[in-house]
Amino acid sequence: MGELLDLVGGHRRVSIVGMCKNAGKTTVLNKLISECASRVPAALCSVGRDGEKRDVISGLKKPGIFIEAGTLFATTTGLLERCEVEAELVLSTGFGTPLGEVVALRALSGGFVELSGPSMNARLPELFDLFMSLGAGMILIDGAVSRKASVSPAVAGCSILCVGADYDPDMRKAVSDTAHTAALLGAPGLPDDTAADVSLTGAVTDSVCDRIAGGKKRLAVDDAAARARTGGTGAKTRLVADDASKLMLSREALARLRAGGFELYVRDPVKLACICINPHCTLGRPDFNKGRFLREMQEATDTPVVNVEEWS
Repeated sequence: MGELLDLVGGHRRVSIVGMCKNAGKTTVLNKLISECASRVPAALCSVGRDGEKRDVISGLKKPGIFIEAGTLFATTTGLLERCEVEAELVLSTGFGTPLGEVVALRALSGGFVELSGPSMNARLPELFDLFMSLGAGMILIDGAVSRKASVSPAVAGCSILCVGADYDPDMRKAVSDTAHTAALLGAPGLPDDTAADVSLTGAVTDSVCDRIAGGKKRLAVDDAAARARTGGTGAKTRLVADDASKLMLSREALARLRAGGFELYVRDPVKLACICINPHCTLGRPDFNKGRFLREMQEATDTPVVNVEEWS
């Protein structure tokens, strides 16, 4: 098994996003923490909550988050007693949450921690700047389940997408839905010296794109200019959104756009480092066949795919 950090590349902020609960996000986070220990000082935070020994909803046992002495991390005052490390307070941020104020700490011993942080992207850059000023070389962000805001460029420059057998009893649906999500998260940036034909702001939904593709609303398309740029060849029309977190398109809508001659880009792209699969099901259903799950996921996407069970 190779190193996840090699797939991440030089990005210094990495978010881990799940298609469902029990997708393997914590296992991926622990793998990254382990790799960072010998390569780069890491800081940890969450846009939700992670590291609890049992899921607060299902009651199922969960993997803990183990850190070494010297690791920076953010949690909330309501979870401090659940952190099994000696730690020094670095900063009280003033960010309020239902679990108390977000605080930044440095571990003075190794042990398990629970992470919790601000759910609003606007507060995260302040926390990240603090971590970097204290010597962090990489920030690992536990993204909330299905919350695409954690793949915003304001949060991370690189993301890892996790999917598990809990997502759906039908492996083919888990594969196809994950491949579609990966296609949106990995939407490319507009090539240099290339102008947008349609510039979109805010959420890009099925209804917005159907109006464009159906010709009901042209949204700043200059057909004459587009023909002039392409020499009248009928080249594809470029749609440009803010970033991948704004892409709320169904698989069917994306297919209609492509069939209608449209190409989708973003102004601020985020690298999708890999897809991590977890064949184990916690819901009483049979596990997915790990070899088939891996193979079908690899065939459905150009994004690297790895099996989290290989680290468990």
